[in-house]
Amino acid sequence: LLTVDDIREQKVEQLREEETKKWHEAIGYKDYSELKGVKKYLLSFFNFFVTLFKMLFVSKKEIEGTRTTFILLRVTLSFFVGLISAIFYFGALGYIIQFVIVVIRAILVDGACLNMQHGLLVCYSFLSFMFARLIRIAKIEIQKIKDRNFLFGVFASVTSVIALIIALAKEG
Repeated sequence: LLTVDDIREQKVEQLREEETKKWHEAIGYKDYSELKGVKKYLLSFFNFFVTLFKMLFVSKKEIEGTRTTFILLRVTLSFFVGLISAIFYFGALGYIIQFVIVVIRAILVDGACLNMQHGLLVCYSFLSFMFARLIRIAKIEIQKIKDRNFLFGVFASVTSVIALIIALAKEG
């Protein structure tokens, strides 16, 4: 027996497929997935540019739903999350470079041994790398989001955090 939620999900999926089909017809998209070899890639390549051109000049009456808005939100959110991930990657790299410089200096110049602060550089590097990888996973999950309401909620949360960081940075 199908529950009410299952029936609702099927209807939403069916509407999404119909909307996608209408959109593909409006922009002239053709599916070449059944072809093989160079012909498939060549036709897909040219189809990409034809559909891109048609998409830029699609008429108002052919636009239905909020597909572009949804995609723009998803791309923007993925960009911000990717930027945060890149910052953590560079932080991890910076901590490792700093640790290597400290070790080389300790061995060659000072002749001193390493202390606890130098060990913290390795810990910071590991934590930065770990956060970068977790944020990378979040970016992949964002790219797979299909629920518009959930995406709007995540987008609002991320923009609120970014606004808070900017406000705190201006204060300091």
